[in-house]
Amino acid sequence: MHDPCHDQEWLAETLSSGQRRRHLIRRLNRAVPPGRNRWFVSRQAARQAAHATARRFSRRRGAPVSVRHHVYQPLGLRHYHLAAPDGRLLRLRFFYLDVSPAALQETGGHGGRYQTERQLFLRKLLQDKSQPAFVRGWICQELKRLERTIKPTAPPLLAVRQPGPREQRLRALLARPGLSADQRQWLEQKLRRILRGKQAASKRGGGPGGSRRRLRGIPGFDVGHRQPGVHDHRRFRLENASTNRARPGIARRLGIKHIRESE
Repeated sequence: MHDPCHDQEWLAETLSSGQRRRHLIRRLNRAVPPGRNRWFVSRQAARQAAHATARRFSRRRGAPVSVRHHVYQPLGLRHYHLAAPDGRLLRLRFFYLDVSPAALQETGGHGGRYQTERQLFLRKLLQDKSQPAFVRGWICQELKRLERTIKPTAPPLLAVRQPGPREQRLRALLARPGLSADQRQWLEQKLRRILRGKQAASKRGGGPGGSRRRLRGIPGFDVGHRQPGVHDHRRFRLENASTNRARPGIARRLGIKHIRESE
């Protein structure tokens, strides 16, 4: 088995792809002792998650749960372990694979510069007459969605809220005589949940799902680079998503190094 702790380049390339990352975690879970194992890309993230879980367990059990640092010697995998007050180790481990930021950046991981240029590229597609109608229609729809999200049609506190069919049914059931205390409590709980959801939606300002600041990508297409590593919207292109995301596997089968071109 490949040692993931001593080959930074191989590990960074593996973690840059969701499919390869899941495959690596499945292999590692088979090699480590059974239990609930969580995996992190940095020691700080693993330590924070371990301490947060320990605090939650301490409140639940009414007894302090400590965090200990261990090394699984057969593979040299470092991790944090939760320990009970009597010193017994719980079967919950927080493994971390140390990868330097420089190694991750070298694999083509996209940051803020790529996302900014990607948004410019998507917006310019609307004026590109060479693009098919469904591409320009999707961008137009996304721009309208962002406009509705940023500028709601009515202030949330002044908008007239109409009860939906589920809320109407629950209120009608609550008005029926002869309900038991358990039935009434269950119906009131369901009604409060619906009202909390509507209140949260009104605070968000309305608008359908998705980011409130960014255009979502066109279904079935990725925004890739004409020249790998150059984050410039003038050097971007639309690529078939299935073909683009199959490149790592094809490169691995052919024995060549894959350059991650898009996200």
